[in-house]
Amino acid sequence: MSTIARKLAELPAFVGLSEDTLRGSLRFWSLVTLPPDAPLFTRGEPSTGLAIVLSGRLRAVGDRAELGELGPGELVGEVTAFLDGARSSATVTALEETTLLSLRSSGLLALRRQRSPLYDALLGQALTTLCARVRAVNDMVLSQGVVADPDLSLPPAEPAAAEPPPLLDLLRRLPGQAELPERLLHELTTAFTVQSMRAGQRLVLEGDAADCAFVVAEGQVRATRALPGGGNITLARLGPGDPFGVNALVDRSPRSATCLAESDGWLYRVSAAAPARLSADGSLAWRETLLATLATQLRLANHLLDAPGADADFRAEARASGALLGLPLSGGVANPVVPAALRDPLRPPREGAPVVE
Repeated sequence: MSTIARKLAELPAFVGLSEDTLRGSLRFWSLVTLPPDAPLFTRGEPSTGLAIVLSGRLRAVGDRAELGELGPGELVGEVTAFLDGARSSATVTALEETTLLSLRSSGLLALRRQRSPLYDALLGQALTTLCARVRAVNDMVLSQGVVADPDLSLPPAEPAAAEPPPLLDLLRRLPGQAELPERLLHELTTAFTVQSMRAGQRLVLEGDAADCAFVVAEGQVRATRALPGGGNITLARLGPGDPFGVNALVDRSPRSATCLAESDGWLYRVSAAAPARLSADGSLAWRETLLATLATQLRLANHLLDAPGADADFRAEARASGALLGLPLSGGVANPVVPAALRDPLRPPREGAPVVE
């Protein structure tokens, strides 16, 4: 077994993958060594791929705050590598001599087209990593001494419509869904159930056990966190087509925020178990949607960290991040090649862009 294949086989994320699967991916990987202070990614630059730390340490820095360090076995670049049009949200540099396995975006797309189990493993690791980073950055926001929101009374509630808007139209607005074939959108609707909400209702409570997520169908929802000294801060305001509670579909951790209905309306609910009943294509599309959603949540959290007290709008941040372009899924398992006429979500970088090799 080659050096790269052996190192891949040693990583916890790839335990159980066959030697043939690992060997089949070798042409897409590069072994990279960075000297101290050398950059891996630069904030604001287009994505070139992702990397896995084998040894050494990396530091990630946002606009105004240090976001943390990364060590052996950790994934870096997962926020942008899976998303078309996204740019690095942090500058990542080596704290010491650091060795990494690098996977170019074009290689990631090739693995996806092949329906490689390695792509599924990378996607699963990216989802887990993103969940942890969203929670960590939100915790950092609380530690900055931010001022609690004033106690604002809710506006007079207007009665909700007798029926919720069609789910299909709302799914098209989710990160990663806009370019999905109709058959897959229709399949995804089977995973959801509808429920009403009333102004002032606490839809999820920070610290509670979590086993489902929601999409706002009609009305407004505010996501808040409790401050250590009392009071709350707003993490995001959500409207029709916006999801919340998606971490529960990945890591089943306790709720990290309280979500309050600011008006009467409707929600679509999806349990953590429901996506398991989808087809292979449907399951892949849904997991990629979760990744695009979590990437937007991380950018939103970074925005709050860099600008405490700023307006927190999920939809605006999603548009700015490129996450809404998502990962179009085209063709069935027998023909999983994305037509050249469609946008390649993981197209190779433009000429002259920085490359990790």
